Amino acid sequence: MAAFDSRVHGIAKRKQIGTLQRQDLRLITRPLSNSIFRKASTNGSCASASTGGIIAARMLLKQPERFGRVFALDPVTPLGMPFNAEQIGLFRSMMASREVTRAVMATAAASLFVPESLAPNMMPRFREGLGDVKAFYERILEQTFGVSEGVCLGTPFNLNLEWENRELEQLMPEIRHPHLVLWGEKDGWIAPEDLRAMASAMPDCRLVTVPGIGHSMNVERPALYAGYFGAWFGGLTGRE
Repeated sequence: MAAFDSRVHGIAKRKQIGTLQRQDLRLITRPLSNSIFRKASTNGSCASASTGGIIAARMLLKQPERFGRVFALDPVTPLGMPFNAEQIGLFRSMMASREVTRAVMATAAASLFVPESLAPNMMPRFREGLGDVKAFYERILEQTFGVSEGVCLGTPFNLNLEWENRELEQLMPEIRHPHLVLWGEKDGWIAPEDLRAMASAMPDCRLVTVPGIGHSMNVERPALYAGYFGAWFGGLTGRE
């Protein structure tokens, strides 16, 4: 198994990047795909989450013969995702404030927090009984605060471009790889109607709604995520 984070969370140093296009999803697809197959000499399957969903779609279209099954957790669909100037400004505020970062990121893992504490102008509070998951989340939060401008601002900027140009929308029927798509019912980031459109347009795409989970099952309920992952990929050979 080879794992890659195309946005290098927690690794990229803070730099002033002159253009938001530095995070252009079209430009990173080919080098990411090449990196994967340098690590793995045979064809393989693909697992993605969130923004990785639309990056994976571009990879599947570029080299369809190299991939088998696809497992997508709360993915940004090939439709892209709309962000207005105010919302992109919120991402800029995250770069300057750990408190803002905490408040925004809590909405991506809603089941970890007391629901009332996720209201506007409130500081998110962990619910009781999280155990090791709390420390895991705190580590992710600190890494998120440290990402580069090209990631923090470039990601919403370019997802909005994808939404506006609709380039991939007409290509969804060409993505024939078997897909299992999971969506947490508490996910306030990914619109369920976009996922339904994706599942309808792709020839072999199954959409499953998971109750009681937000945008990040792999953080909120890692064991449950592993169960779905193992069931979907279990028994496959290296050529599937």
